[in-house]
Amino acid sequence: MIRDLLFYFVIYNLSFFSIYTYGKYFRFYFFKEDINSVHTNNEYVNLFFGFAFFIIFSWFYHFLFGFKNEWINLLIILIGIIIFLFDKKNIKEKSFYFLPSVLFIGIIIYNNHNDFYLYHFQNILEFNNEPKIGIGNLNPKYIYASMFVYFESLFNLPKSQYHFINIPRYLVFVAIVGYLYSNINNNNKNQNKFLSCILLIFILLKFKRFSEHGYDYIAIFFTTFIFLEYFYNKVDKVYNLKNIIFFFSILISLKVIGLFFSPFIFYAISKNYLINSRFNYFFKNLMPSFVVLIIFLSNSFINSGCIFYPIKSTCFSSKTISWSVNYDEVFQESDVAKKWAKGFYHQNKNKRINNYEEYSKNLKWISSWFKSHFLKKILEPILIFISILLIFYFLSRSNIYKKKDEGSILILSSLSLIFWLFGLPQLRFGYFYVLLFVFLIFSQFLKKEIKINKQSKIFIFLAFVFFNLHNLNRVYKEYKQNSNFPWYQTLTYKTISLEVNNIKYFKYFYDSQKNKVLDDVNDNKFIYNLSFNDKKLIFTKNYNFIFIQQSN
Repeated sequence: MIRDLLFYFVIYNLSFFSIYTYGKYFRFYFFKEDINSVHTNNEYVNLFFGFAFFIIFSWFYHFLFGFKNEWINLLIILIGIIIFLFDKKNIKEKSFYFLPSVLFIGIIIYNNHNDFYLYHFQNILEFNNEPKIGIGNLNPKYIYASMFVYFESLFNLPKSQYHFINIPRYLVFVAIVGYLYSNINNNNKNQNKFLSCILLIFILLKFKRFSEHGYDYIAIFFTTFIFLEYFYNKVDKVYNLKNIIFFFSILISLKVIGLFFSPFIFYAISKNYLINSRFNYFFKNLMPSFVVLIIFLSNSFINSGCIFYPIKSTCFSSKTISWSVNYDEVFQESDVAKKWAKGFYHQNKNKRINNYEEYSKNLKWISSWFKSHFLKKILEPILIFISILLIFYFLSRSNIYKKKDEGSILILSSLSLIFWLFGLPQLRFGYFYVLLFVFLIFSQFLKKEIKINKQSKIFIFLAFVFFNLHNLNRVYKEYKQNSNFPWYQTLTYKTISLEVNNIKYFKYFYDSQKNKVLDDVNDNKFIYNLSFNDKKLIFTKNYNFIFIQQSN
């Protein structure tokens, strides 16, 4: 147990520094003007570039190489470590070396989030075998899956039994915590220190349970980073369009709900256009984003036969593209999510409207949504956020009156909030927009500027202490349940070995009668959920690709 825990700790820390290194050099070669004009010394920015790099790289790795080898995966990580060891002296941020260790306890979990067992884990397993065209025919949830799963699949390391696949997702949490902490300690005077403090404390308190983290939370953390780094922290007349639109495209590849951030993007483009309207200027700045966009659309097409799966008109029929999915299945997934988010399934039995079209007319859904979502799930985080805001303000306010120049940001925040409210008004899809709107409204009434003092630093320190004490208590309780400590629980699945057209694969479903660790998971070559096995599928293999299509 102690040996496994130490091994986990080492791999976790090495991965952190490796991702940082890849991000640093990716940024240096493709976003050099950002480094030359950077106005902060925040080392954690390179981590976000690292995540972006690996999302792009792992997609190409999967489809161009046609396989993922455990030893090659390990080699990729080790290359980053070797390079890091040669240039570590360039890092001036003191917290950078010890913050991952401070937060390590949070990644030790017994239970993952519900979606992990529902389809995330299966999807990652699929990516460690031959590339599959039309994978959405196995499970329509795979179509909606974040492209972050390609990155996670790199953490199938030798003899690991997929124990480390949580590391990339957790390191995004570490990165946003580090980024906010670095903002606070940065010597440069900038207006985002107050917001960084509030968000840091809130994230440590409310996102302390990693078992609740899904890809929606990754999108929240990336949105927070993009806003603070390129909008709220802006000191130049022009916006850094190259970086903004690049990270926006990465955000969409993580979750399509990233489109809620589009008001900020259009505003930045319009402001820059007034200053510099040359086509070459915009073309140069958009090139990295075009690469991500092409990957995203190609991924959508490969998985579903749709160029952009949320829009039916972009989908080809199975007569034109053999692996195209039945769009009714794709629509059903999004339809259920939309109805759930708007409280359709939570209506009062005595006043229930059974027809969704009628329910959604004239804002009739607001009443049910307000009772089922706002009062039960959204109000509490808002009150906690406001409490942190006020406490921190009274602890840290100075004698200097602040300038009120947040009008445009408030308007953009309101537009994003409206898009979220009428799109998918569930908190996990719009966490950042809700908090930002609340902060901007309250900041209109707060007259003094913030100065980081001893009291405010103690408040931040206590947030870190609370995070660790809570997780230590949780780990102690889960340790008693987990005979495989410190690894997460792997649910038992019944597997059936089949062979179609000389292609060996496995079907599986959850065995609710048992609760054992699946030891032979690495032996399974082709795995998917049996709940979608009521349709006949045809498997063919061309070159190194498996094509999956539904039988007519």
